[in-house]
Amino acid sequence: MFPSISSTQFLLLYLILLFVPSPTVAFTWQVCSTSAGNYTANSTYESNLNLLLSSLVSNGSAPGFFTDTVGRIPNQVQGLVLCRGDTNPTTCGSCLSNVTVQILRLCADNKDAVVWV
Repeated sequence: MFPSISSTQFLLLYLILLFVPSPTVAFTWQVCSTSAGNYTANSTYESNLNLLLSSLVSNGSAPGFFTDTVGRIPNQVQGLVLCRGDTNPTTCGSCLSNVTVQILRLCADNKDAVVWV
């Protein structure tokens, strides 16, 4: 049996939840994998990754898939984004900008990362 909660307690809980700031991007699913290895700070790989993320944000906000590759093996970086057809380019671009910041924080130094928003 569930404990009873008064309407005052419920309202207080609702107001607390209402005013708690939510993160800019709420990931539905994310994977930070070490299967492809890690990269080091200030490396060619990291430079290529930053160029790729910038390209994905700049060019990936139109509905549909956008893929890009930066660099040459062994420092080659590949990325793919998909903005849903019912999402306008401004919203999608903002989401992509936020995701690139968060994925670098959450999957720091991982060469393999996947995010579903």
